[in-house]
Amino acid sequence: SPDTKFSLEKMFKSLRSESSNSEKIKSSQVSTLSISGLSCHWFTATPNVSESVFKPFVFTENARISPLTVFDPAKDPNWTVLGKYHSSRDWNQVGDLLKSLEETCINEVKEVLASDCDPSELDDLMKDCVEAEVKFYR
Repeated sequence: SPDTKFSLEKMFKSLRSESSNSEKIKSSQVSTLSISGLSCHWFTATPNVSESVFKPFVFTENARISPLTVFDPAKDPNWTVLGKYHSSRDWNQVGDLLKSLEETCINEVKEVLASDCDPSELDDLMKDCVEAEVKFYR
């Protein structure tokens, strides 16, 4: 019988398959909610979900996001730094590397969330993932 379990990866794939309007969508989000542990929220923080990387965020006491995902109206009211890099990159050159980055991140986050980790270890999770993504664009 076919696998009917709906996974994080299947949700990402589903969102990416809706590519006809993906250029108009500014960002996508998927949340995995846990009754007994930490919930994880995955954000692209970039448009065009079919060519975006989902990055994890966990609400911890001292959670931090990257300044690269914050709009700075003094510099550019329409784009974040991450958004600028994302919009000017060549997907054919970095796509496979970014898919690998996302896959590695998914596996590592699942492993950490399944363990009895100290939540403070996840404070910089999204920040670190955003900064790793930007390194591929430079």
